[in-house]
Amino acid sequence: MPVAFSRTGKTLVQRQVERGDAVIVRTNVATDDLVNPTIGSGADGSTCFYALIEVDLTGSGSNATWDLTPLILTDNGVEYTRQTGDKITILASEGLKQVYKVMVFDSADISVLCTNSKGDTPTIASIKVIPIQI
Repeated sequence: MPVAFSRTGKTLVQRQVERGDAVIVRTNVATDDLVNPTIGSGADGSTCFYALIEVDLTGSGSNATWDLTPLILTDNGVEYTRQTGDKITILASEGLKQVYKVMVFDSADISVLCTNSKGDTPTIASIKVIPIQI
């Protein structure tokens, strides 16, 4: 089991990292999203404060870029909210597979909004969300 270390005062504390199953939340994204993805199409992060977002750009041109915005379901369960300041700009020139850690606040539904695509054949093969508990 992987572990994480955090510093509390002068004491180093070891914690287990529990990783949930990877859930594919988007596939074959080739155009900018005009609206948020459908509620219920995301990953369940209801027991996690963080999640990993794994982006696969296989098939994209070498200079493709995208802006990704993590979305979490609001407490009323009828809409997504965008995480202010959590927009991630991805560049195919930095690698075809990239992973980012985001805060998801125990959300029952986590997805990703894809916008601002640029470059040659900007295509996202898949986006996976992996809930993690630290």
